[in-house]
Amino acid sequence: MKLSQLEYVYEVSRCGSMTAAANKLFVTQPTLSQQIMNLESELGVKLFVRLSRSVIPTPAGEEFLIYAKRILSDVEKLKESMADYSTLRRGRVRIGMLSTFGCFNIINKLAIFKKENPNIDTRITVDQSKHLIEMMASHQLDVAFVMASHPLPEEPRLQLTKLFDSEIMALMPNGHPLGEKARISFSDLAEENIIMPSRSSTLYSSILAAFHNEGIEPHVISETSHPELFIQMVANGMGIAFASERVVAGNRHHSFLARPLMADLSQSIYFAVLEDTYEIPSIRRFADYIIREYTMEPGS
Repeated sequence: MKLSQLEYVYEVSRCGSMTAAANKLFVTQPTLSQQIMNLESELGVKLFVRLSRSVIPTPAGEEFLIYAKRILSDVEKLKESMADYSTLRRGRVRIGMLSTFGCFNIINKLAIFKKENPNIDTRITVDQSKHLIEMMASHQLDVAFVMASHPLPEEPRLQLTKLFDSEIMALMPNGHPLGEKARISFSDLAEENIIMPSRSSTLYSSILAAFHNEGIEPHVISETSHPELFIQMVANGMGIAFASERVVAGNRHHSFLARPLMADLSQSIYFAVLEDTYEIPSIRRFADYIIREYTMEPGS
């Protein structure tokens, strides 16, 4: 049974004759008659009683029409719904990001996108980069902003666009003796209390490796990647922490010093989207917007 055959039966019933229905459907009368006979043969029932100049539905035909009208109505609603998505009158983008990204101007850009595209539903999930990539691979997220202090593992279906790099800095209390230095080495930190990023952070292994390269086992008093927490710990003289220059810039209202490291440590911020979902209009609109915005930023 074909959808076109449902349309043929409906139009014949509405017009009351094969000839009138054929004209409405822009098919020849023999083609229309043959299609309905093929359907009747498939179903094993007669749908119409043929009179000399008209046709009337049989009891089976009347019941067939009840279902045919419902199906054709649902198909029309389906077409309208899909048109809403294709023309962005409706849509959804599920976005993943890290908790530190409040300092990276990403939230402001999301707010602008939402204002410009009020019919696209945006939902935000906050987690670590590794988990965000896993959620994308299982189609729980559509796009994600992720961070890496080293190249991310290759995911064949993932399109990664680097948005910017951010240098890693050492954060220390105001008045700390190391604040007099232009750059901080990891050997300078051998006797310091250290606030490390969380172990699930991509930055944790890079900082630990930098300590070990100097033959130092850091005296770790805490592990956290929440800026509000580790910056307050630093400001209150509890230890030295590490953060990107953008996190530092976004938290200047706190009282602390920040100095660049001698070791070449930086974090790259990537925008990730799956190849097989990029062609969905709402996701493509969002991805193109983000990439354009960061490409246009000075120094990006």
